[in-house]
Amino acid sequence: MIYRAPLHVSGFWKPAIDSDPLKSGSIGAGVLLAPEISAGSVVLEDLGGREICYTYINNRCIHIDPVERFAKDFRGLAKVSIYIDSPVPIGYGGALSAVSSLSYIYSALSTSAGSGDPSKLYSEASRYAHIYEVYSLTGLGDVAALTTGGGLVVRLKPGGPGVGEVISIDPGEGLLVFVLGFRSGYSTRDMLRGLMDRFKLYGERAFSSFIRDPSIDRFIGESQRFSRNVGFLTSDLEDLLKKHLGSSIRRGEVAGYFVKKRLLLIFVYGRRDVGGVSEPILSVARDLDLDYLGIYRLTRKRFRVESVEPHTRGSPEKRVSHT
Repeated sequence: MIYRAPLHVSGFWKPAIDSDPLKSGSIGAGVLLAPEISAGSVVLEDLGGREICYTYINNRCIHIDPVERFAKDFRGLAKVSIYIDSPVPIGYGGALSAVSSLSYIYSALSTSAGSGDPSKLYSEASRYAHIYEVYSLTGLGDVAALTTGGGLVVRLKPGGPGVGEVISIDPGEGLLVFVLGFRSGYSTRDMLRGLMDRFKLYGERAFSSFIRDPSIDRFIGESQRFSRNVGFLTSDLEDLLKKHLGSSIRRGEVAGYFVKKRLLLIFVYGRRDVGGVSEPILSVARDLDLDYLGIYRLTRKRFRVESVEPHTRGSPEKRVSHT
């Protein structure tokens, strides 16, 4: 099976943890970005006692906690490996864990069930993916956003698919997003545990302000304020951004920026010539020793199954070390 999914980057959020994982989640908002993530599944047979790698990301075997928890809890389902190509590495804050979980769980369920209603399989896989993301604290709103689509995705009520309430807002066509990556940072689990109180306080403030007049410009402004308040956007970092981007902001070329986890997003009005802002942004990357991860556009697409051709059966030809 072949899957496609946008990146999802939340700008602000207020976590909500319930004893029922389907009622857990967050309120907040995030953007869906392309170029997209692609994934393919392989059903494993004749393993001969060899260890299974469930998830390969950019040709590396990666342990994805929600995937491995699901595989352990549902031992009777088909054994599947997922091969993912992503423009952003795992652990940076682009919802790659959620994409991995959706792809793996859909493949395992559909292979074990045989032919079935694709929409029911999609809903079931989405619910399980959300549940196991919550168990692992690898994401509280990514599955809901990825399975909704729409460009700018707003989580109005916490919870997984069928429980939470999610809407999308058309962001228009005028923005490009330069994405830079920090080479170290929080894991999602540590981030949620260590900053929970800040997320609740400042997430509520950002959401309340945004929802009064929801728009992409309001989203960028509230996300910038949220990332400053919770400590992602430090004063030193913001001083450097103002130094390099101040002229572009005053000329109306740069709409704003924010930091989420290990990602720095800089929003540029893309209908104009972006050549004038490329060099200042690259200067930011050089000064901070950041990874330049490319230029993205907002997309209305969601996580989707693009091909249901029969799985290739066998074991992976190439094993790589775990990280």
